[in-house]
Amino acid sequence: RFDAKIERIPFVDCHIWTGAINRSGYGKLAKSRSAGWEFSHRFSYQQAKGDIPEGMFVLHTCDNPLCVNPSHLELGNSEDNYKDRNIRGKFNSKLNGEDVKYIFNYIRYKINIQIINNF
Repeated sequence: RFDAKIERIPFVDCHIWTGAINRSGYGKLAKSRSAGWEFSHRFSYQQAKGDIPEGMFVLHTCDNPLCVNPSHLELGNSEDNYKDRNIRGKFNSKLNGEDVKYIFNYIRYKINIQIINNF
């Protein structure tokens, strides 16, 4: 279920979450019907690297809130998270405008092909 909502795009190191997104732009997934939501990057980290100690954050080294590539995720405390956010700037990203266009066009093309194939 989780893997079905990840887009691995050629020439882009980030694994892009294509499922639900919260207001801040982070991927989210339902834990269960009654347990609420979990951040997709935290889930990815746990699956690949193990438990997240209480009070720790999972930081994106790529500064892409939709990325769930475990190699782009690392643990940090609230101070690390604050410093990381300030160093990079709130909207800084390794992706440039051309990368974003490529990703959107790739996903749009792939979805259109799937629709066509379903007829």
